[in-house]
Amino acid sequence: EGFRWIDADAADLSLYSFLRFGDAGDPALAVLCNFTPVQRVWTTGLPAGGAWEVLLSSEDPLYGGQGGGESRVTARAQPHQNLDYSTDVTLLPLSVTILKQKV
Repeated sequence: EGFRWIDADAADLSLYSFLRFGDAGDPALAVLCNFTPVQRVWTTGLPAGGAWEVLLSSEDPLYGGQGGGESRVTARAQPHQNLDYSTDVTLLPLSVTILKQKV
């Protein structure tokens, strides 16, 4: 299983999120996409608790963006979107954020 939707049903908000898995022992990646010009604080489900770091933000100045958002988040043991953990993350306008599980 290398792919799993977190939320494919938020079309009314133009938000999509999914998980990517590598080999056994590799950290999971959560890909969070905001296709609107509106910044949102979004609660997303995650497969593991603890620290997650922002691996990539398309709004990073390195890619010509304005910057902003978190550099890391902490997933709490609160089920959401059929996953055992969740966190709140700032989704910048018209951006993609990739979170990497800290192992």
